[in-house]
Amino acid sequence: MNLINTEEGLISVVEKGISAGAVALDTEFVWEKTYYPILGLIQVGYPDGSVDLIDGVSIKDFSALGRLLSDTNTVKILHDAVQDLVILTRISKAFPRNIFDTQRSAGFIGLGSTISLSELLKKVLSIRIEKSETKSDWVARPLSKSQIEYAKEDVCYGVDLMKAILKKADDLNYKKWLLQEMELYENESLYKEKDPFEISPKVKNSGAINYKQKTLLRSIFIWREISARKQNLPRTFVLPDEVVMKFVKFPPKSFEELKTMNLGRRFLRKFSASLWEAIDRGLHEDMAPLE
Repeated sequence: MNLINTEEGLISVVEKGISAGAVALDTEFVWEKTYYPILGLIQVGYPDGSVDLIDGVSIKDFSALGRLLSDTNTVKILHDAVQDLVILTRISKAFPRNIFDTQRSAGFIGLGSTISLSELLKKVLSIRIEKSETKSDWVARPLSKSQIEYAKEDVCYGVDLMKAILKKADDLNYKKWLLQEMELYENESLYKEKDPFEISPKVKNSGAINYKQKTLLRSIFIWREISARKQNLPRTFVLPDEVVMKFVKFPPKSFEELKTMNLGRRFLRKFSASLWEAIDRGLHEDMAPLE
């Protein structure tokens, strides 16, 4: 199977998906050394079991995908939908409409709402799929035969799985509630990047600190979040949690003292001034409370 690697090909997939009325979607990505996931592949599965694979490496403009994602008449079927939808929303600049999450819907037919796709397929459709390529490098090219097969299996049964779940839910008189539950995926706030000033800090070993230290922690956390996004680096690549907590408990008394700390020349050259501003602000200014 050839990868669809042009914007013209993407447009054809979008038109084909809208005509089908229902498609299964999935993404494969690499997310180890960046703040934002690096997209490798988008899989699109159709009602007849056929699959198109869209090359996330070659295509640069995914705005056409927004037509499919936001089309109210076409069901988009995903498993554990939010993470994939965040990625698809970000690259297409369009918000999802008419979403069916096979994982969340499983709870309405007596299965766990955290069930894996492979387990759900086995229980509902008696289909077994291999999950051997979970940690593959989806950005490297060419893709191996096993990667392509893995990618296809993630979506080729999607429409049939949705139909089977809906039938079981209908038999249990839960179908109406299930469909109402799917409406939550049309909440646009799920896919918008949160303002760093409105995020509660999540830093290891930050539980037993006083109010003043919490203010400093929050100021450093906000600085780290903004820096990580700007540099497209994981948060802990910018500043590890243990170093954050060291600053919280034993903050430098001046910019000059900060520059003498063992943080590495490259880090100090790039970040020392802005980090000191965050530390100084956290020590001397009040911050608006979180909701």
